[in-house]
Amino acid sequence: MSGSVSALKAKLFGVTKYVCGGHGARWPADATFTVPNGVTIYFFVADGTSLPNSIGQKIDQVLAGGVGPTPTETITGGSPCWNYRLFSAKAGGYLNLAMSSGADARYITTTDKDNGIHLSEIVERIVAKSPFAEIYWSACRSLESGTATFGWSKPKYSNTLKSLGGP
Repeated sequence: MSGSVSALKAKLFGVTKYVCGGHGARWPADATFTVPNGVTIYFFVADGTSLPNSIGQKIDQVLAGGVGPTPTETITGGSPCWNYRLFSAKAGGYLNLAMSSGADARYITTTDKDNGIHLSEIVERIVAKSPFAEIYWSACRSLESGTATFGWSKPKYSNTLKSLGGP
């Protein structure tokens, strides 16, 4: 689909905004995936960097109509993207975010603290519901060994990707 046709369809059918919130990381075995046409992913820290609470809380407010911070990287359809993992926000106590999946169905979280949910899987679920979407990554882009374990307290979030009908 050409860019102009995709842009026209997005105008006609609308673009849905989603926020992925929690702890984020990339493991050595995580490769890239191709972002589908119609999808834009916004990151707010550089690859390999932790996301401060002050930025994460501003990103979370995008779903409430707020203006988020300026992205440090924007990846559009047809481009490669690292296949980050989204973990519970409580994994390692990394973030104290302002939203939850109970506050807005377009806020995507997980309680998975061990293996995380890959960004490519989240994108697939989003595209099934909203072929034209903006995804705001309100999580770290840390580089981790893949063997880290996290202690955590009772989760506030859904068992999987609640807002997207996870298994």
